[in-house]
Amino acid sequence: MNQMHPYLYAGLPTSAFKRLKKGRENSVIETVCNSVTSHLKITIDQMVGASRKAEINEARQIAILIISQKHQWIRLVDIAKYFNRHHSTILYNRDVSLDYIKTNKYFKALYLKIATNN
Repeated sequence: MNQMHPYLYAGLPTSAFKRLKKGRENSVIETVCNSVTSHLKITIDQMVGASRKAEINEARQIAILIISQKHQWIRLVDIAKYFNRHHSTILYNRDVSLDYIKTNKYFKALYLKIATNN
């Protein structure tokens, strides 16, 4: 369950809220990526690289899904910069991951295992 940030709840302008969070994107993305890579025994370089191997792509998709769902204040463009991709690729990966969760039991179990630790 997502809770509303106290500044937004108090009615402060969203621009003030965005300024507070500016600059934290990479540290949050790195934290999630470190968690995913430690579970799946791959490196960050492999995850952000151009590899299309299934295990690396799954790790990338899980990281993107966790970031986009749990940290909705991070823009797709910022996620894309970290992964060296275009923001539309991030959007596509997120949508495909949501479909995989519905149809692929292995992917769903892996996602839930990693997501509960973040």
